Amino acid sequence: MTATNREFAALLVDETPDAMIAIAEDGRVLSWNRAAQTIFGYSADEAIGQPMLDLIVPADRVEEERSQRRVVGERGDTIYWAVRQRKDGLLVQTSVSLKALNEATHRFGHFLYTHKDISRQRDRPHRDGQLACAGRIRLLAG
Repeated sequence: MTATNREFAALLVDETPDAMIAIAEDGRVLSWNRAAQTIFGYSADEAIGQPMLDLIVPADRVEEERSQRRVVGERGDTIYWAVRQRKDGLLVQTSVSLKALNEATHRFGHFLYTHKDISRQRDRPHRDGQLACAGRIRLLAG
């Protein structure tokens, strides 16, 4: 890949309106694009090296997220809707695409997440009800 191609690839990642987050096998953030900062409120400096589950997955959704990673281990990728949490504590609905990235050994070592903020796209009463329910569960769990 030429330098121009690498620069263009980096531009695509940086300019996409969807959050793109790469994580290591242990769940720590390796890459965090500009849209991830916009959607979730953490800068790349704050996010990189931190466990993604601690940053954006509400405590009551952690097992659900682990289950999705198991699905990806079997199938290679999956798409699902999820409630995520911003740095300021607000909840956001996202459409998540999760893909396992193969290493040269053909072993899954890293994962690529894309999160599309669908909060404004979903039916407002349905969305508000889901977010309110998730907020109540968080209060009860905390």
